[in-house]
Amino acid sequence: MARDLEALNIENPFSTPQLIRRGSQQLSQLILGRMKDGTNSANGLISPPSTPPNRITSDPFIDEPETPCSTSKQQTFSFDLDQGEVIGSGLWSQVYKIKPTPQFTSTAPFVLTPPSTPQKTRTPSLPRVYAVKAASRPDAAAVFEEEANVLTHLQEFDDSSRYIIPFYGFAQNNTALVFQFASGGSLESFGAQLSSISSTSTLSYFPALATQLISGLDFLHSSHVIHADIKPANILLDFSASDPSTLLSARFCDFSASLIHPISPRESYRQNASPLNTASPSSAPPSRSNSQRQTAGLGAGTWSFMAPEQLSSNRELSAPTYASDVYALSLTLLTFLLGNRSPFREIENRNLFMLREAIKMGDPFHFARADDGLADSLAAIEAESTGKRVLGCLRLGARKKAADRVAAADWTKWCAEAGW
Repeated sequence: MARDLEALNIENPFSTPQLIRRGSQQLSQLILGRMKDGTNSANGLISPPSTPPNRITSDPFIDEPETPCSTSKQQTFSFDLDQGEVIGSGLWSQVYKIKPTPQFTSTAPFVLTPPSTPQKTRTPSLPRVYAVKAASRPDAAAVFEEEANVLTHLQEFDDSSRYIIPFYGFAQNNTALVFQFASGGSLESFGAQLSSISSTSTLSYFPALATQLISGLDFLHSSHVIHADIKPANILLDFSASDPSTLLSARFCDFSASLIHPISPRESYRQNASPLNTASPSSAPPSRSNSQRQTAGLGAGTWSFMAPEQLSSNRELSAPTYASDVYALSLTLLTFLLGNRSPFREIENRNLFMLREAIKMGDPFHFARADDGLADSLAAIEAESTGKRVLGCLRLGARKKAADRVAAADWTKWCAEAGW
């Protein structure tokens, strides 16, 4: 029976008390299930079944696993990265689209009687493709461990798969992270595709997209997680197979810069969006681990999506906050609305000093209007019936002062009141 509780050799990175309790509950359910099936003897003790059991525990790797980091069948997976397709890269890693190679090492889960009875085995159904994030430099191991820590914390919540790409665990001797593959690509590529159609083609997708992402940000923040690197490339999409124009989901990925904040968003905003390192670690929820990661000052993250205060040379002021996440999502949605064109595109390729000063001004709409191509797009958007409301939504988060920005929870309510 122990074999039923052994995990896939895609290793679960953390053994938490919650997972231990969950395993105990699963064991109890399994024993009770066998007793209900008639495999218990008259005296109430479990006796060996006379025929092979028909029940097979559900496979957690079919499409959307209930608990991605806690699996119940023993398999060994190997990934030949040379056979994979590189679909993304970053500072620490490369991401591959790749098929798994299962190598089954388990035997029948129960001792069957009589011995001559043929053993029934079944090859579990597995996703046909995964996204594997493999380290591209030797010092990525610590970053991967921190990312796995944050993801495991988030996946303690039942609805996490609505907002983040499900994380399955480690592979390749802990030098790779395994995720569900999102077939729709990134928001970055989708915005670029739409811009080739018309200057307002992104507008029809905006309400559903913004509602999903703002709700997702509310989920992260209510879970005490600051993403710290929100941008179009770090948002992955899924579309309907029957109607490719229907957006099914927009979810966050790449938590390599993320951290678990010691205090709640409400308390943080009450303290005027105070940085992470001004709070006492002892104020963290007792059931959650604190991230060891603190983003370095000036230059960490992706500049064009950073809040003005994050470009301060003061390390305390430049630390990511809930409010800086809100600003980054506003800039992300504005960039999408403009066809994956940054409001700072005219100065991004000049010099870093000019870009830094432009971002510190805290008015991305000013720079968009100063760009002839973007100004035309903004004018076309405003001319549409929903355009002003869409831009009003963005302005709630793209405010210079952190304390003036809308909180993710209130932003979510605003979308609901707007009928989105």
